[in-house]
Amino acid sequence: MTSFHDGKGTVHPFPLAAERASAIEDAFEHIGLGLLLFDSDMNLVSMNARAIYILKLPGGALRTGAAWRDLAELGAQHGDRWPSQVDIHSRGPFTWSLGGSDFNGFSNPLPGGGIVVGILEPSVVRITRAVPEKDTPVPEGGPADSKSMSPELISLAEDLMAARDEARKAYQKAAESQIRVEAIVESVVDAIITTDGSGVIKTFNNAARIIFGYDPDEAIGKTLGGLFLPHGLNAHADLFSGDVAAKIQSVLGRSVDETGLTKSGIIFPVRCTVTEMMLGQQRMLNWVIRDVTEDLRTREALQQKTSLIQLLHTVAEAASEAESVAETIEVCLKSVCAHIDWPLGHAYGCGDNVAIGSIWHVDDEIRFGQFRSLAGPSPAGEDGGIIDRVALTGEATWFVDTQNAMSAPRGKAARACGVRSGFAVPVLADGEVVVVLEFFTPKSVDPEQSTLQALTQVGGQLGRAIERKRADETIRTMALQDSLTGLANREQFQRQMPPALANSLRVGRNVALMFLDVDHFKDVNDTLGHPIGDELLKEISKRLMICCRETDTVARLGGDEFAIIATNLHGPDGAATLARRIVDSLRAPVTLDGREIFITGSIGITVYPADGLDSADLQKNADLALYRAKDEGRDNYQFYDEEMNRSVQNRKTMERGLRAAITSGAFELHYQPQVDIKTRAVIGAEALIRWPHPTEGMISPMEFIPLAEATALIVPLGEWVLRTACIQFAKWRDAGLSLPRLAVNLSGVQLNKSPITDTVTRILAETGMAPENLELELTESTVMENVEAVIPVLQHLHDMGISIAVDDFGTGYSSLSYLKRLPVDKLKIDRSFVSDVTGNDDDAAIAQAITNLAKTLRLRVIAEGVETEEQLLFLEQIGCDSAQGYYLAKPLPHDVFAQWLKEN
Repeated sequence: MTSFHDGKGTVHPFPLAAERASAIEDAFEHIGLGLLLFDSDMNLVSMNARAIYILKLPGGALRTGAAWRDLAELGAQHGDRWPSQVDIHSRGPFTWSLGGSDFNGFSNPLPGGGIVVGILEPSVVRITRAVPEKDTPVPEGGPADSKSMSPELISLAEDLMAARDEARKAYQKAAESQIRVEAIVESVVDAIITTDGSGVIKTFNNAARIIFGYDPDEAIGKTLGGLFLPHGLNAHADLFSGDVAAKIQSVLGRSVDETGLTKSGIIFPVRCTVTEMMLGQQRMLNWVIRDVTEDLRTREALQQKTSLIQLLHTVAEAASEAESVAETIEVCLKSVCAHIDWPLGHAYGCGDNVAIGSIWHVDDEIRFGQFRSLAGPSPAGEDGGIIDRVALTGEATWFVDTQNAMSAPRGKAARACGVRSGFAVPVLADGEVVVVLEFFTPKSVDPEQSTLQALTQVGGQLGRAIERKRADETIRTMALQDSLTGLANREQFQRQMPPALANSLRVGRNVALMFLDVDHFKDVNDTLGHPIGDELLKEISKRLMICCRETDTVARLGGDEFAIIATNLHGPDGAATLARRIVDSLRAPVTLDGREIFITGSIGITVYPADGLDSADLQKNADLALYRAKDEGRDNYQFYDEEMNRSVQNRKTMERGLRAAITSGAFELHYQPQVDIKTRAVIGAEALIRWPHPTEGMISPMEFIPLAEATALIVPLGEWVLRTACIQFAKWRDAGLSLPRLAVNLSGVQLNKSPITDTVTRILAETGMAPENLELELTESTVMENVEAVIPVLQHLHDMGISIAVDDFGTGYSSLSYLKRLPVDKLKIDRSFVSDVTGNDDDAAIAQAITNLAKTLRLRVIAEGVETEEQLLFLEQIGCDSAQGYYLAKPLPHDVFAQWLKEN
């Protein structure tokens, strides 16, 4: 093994290839002359022992890296004379003067850079070409060349230089590696401790010092067992004493969990890994020890978090699947008790949610069932108990001693049943405490903030579940409840019918279905406005609820339509009593916005099972009964009977015939003259429709016109009447017959649901009839039904030159303020007043009033239904302008009317 000096007096070995290294070493040290190797900068690389001996410089002077110049100056200080660098580079020979003797010197540059310098003692006279063995005679070969070195020596020097470079690099690399390893060992967070086979500590890094609290000087030389709990308290404590190397074979290379012991006596969890290594012939053990306190805390926190997430998931899942909030709370209590391993859980509803009541979960019924029975919730607001405190503050609370924390009788119950500790958390929904959750244990447990925080999250989850339940309930309520009145809506009404009928069969009682319409409600909306109408509907709803029982269902089907399902009735009499009570209650005036409003209601009644065996039949028949109530003058109730059904069938038959008659043009127009009362001159005629049915004979307009209006067939029928009348008027005109004006009746349906102005304009254009010859008659109720919409339509027709007359005047309820705004030319006194003007003072007064009103408004007046000369004379006396009726002429077919017109 070759070595070199580090300049600090230390000799370092370095490796060479075994065989070659041995030869070079031997040759370099035993060549018999001093050799020095310099690099290209003339800094010393290496020297052999012979050179050190010859030069005799002070110790350490001949060190690696020493400069030639410094060495020469040092020699001069001792009286020696060294050759100059010029001499060295001249390749010699040159002379040394050392210690008073002269030495021969020579040099030779090396191909790889650097130079080799040799020193020959005076006794050495030649250098052989081969390196001799020690003590081998120098063979003859002539004197040494004084000007150069042998090739063998140069080769030897080159090899030595290369070997020294390799050694230096290897040493530097090893030193750097050692530094890195030591830095790593000192910087890691794990304790790294080396022991011998018996567990005696040999090395102790910085992390070990931090973890165990011992300085390295204190720990090195002690046994490893002092760093762990003593035998008996630790699963692997016997590993750290005795023949440790033998004992650790079972755990070699794997981790074992132990309990460490610091210098100050603190115990803590550690995880150890041990490996073994050989240092020469000695077995050494390398221990890596980690403080896993934080790891265990992290793991525990992760487990708690995972468990909490699972708990929250369970609560959320229960909330989505449960039918009620109470069911969700039951699952929550059970899950929380399992999560914290406590046997008792309790939930109490607060405030508006007290209906949730008191819900318990008890794991051990035998042991803790009595506590549930004795405890119960503390009465709200009486004693400031736990539930009250949490409900008031909205904050969780922990009680180590329930006996002191809980008020009587709960404290006594806790004492009797061995309940020690507990805590309570609030459940908030929409910002208010709606439930308080309590949990109890027989153990004495100090406050655990993590548990409170976790259960507060559970409370939040449960609160959100309750909010969702509330929202769902609100949505369901909105879906089944009328938003204006709060009554059941049509959907809820339809849902309630089947179970009501089923229950009726089960208990042997009757069910009555009532349909109610508010009479003339549209007039209230039109005259007073929709806000007043809405308030009126609310008041009606209240009255209906007062009249009905809690077991009855009151629904608003839409608009002013209501329905009532009255159950458990003893026959129709009970239904009649309820209907009578409702009709009477609606007659009472309602004061809204400072106005007194009078209303009435019409009710149709069907009774199950007599009037129908299912909901559909009952509703259909209740509708029929309602129509009968309206036909009977409203403000009454009517029971369904079979005659109504026959009437409906007749109505359907008539409707089919009516449609066919419109399609085939099977109707006729008759014309009734209108005469000036004073002059008896014909001033016009009214076109009146007739239906000559092939089997039923002549059908009165009183029968089919209401049906046509109800089915909207009045629109095509009315258009046929207008066109036919205009065509006939044109024919009379062309025939030379003089008729100033022709009156045609206009239905409210035509006025409101068809483009009447376009229709009239088109027909006038098609028939060539002048607008001035046309008079349109509308009933008073038609005009007033939707007066604001009617006014612009009538104004348009009036502007065209068409005359407008109000028919049946006095039978409705015209507002004078509207009447003066209407573009009306004529008022028509209804036949009901004319028929008895000579025998009834009231009718006479009404006729007189209408005439006076017309004169005041500068309108013409015509009376219909004049059947006697006395009536005609009375009308003439009160100033009525014109008349029509059977006394003058009955309605005539067009050809008969033409003949009558010629004659009159």
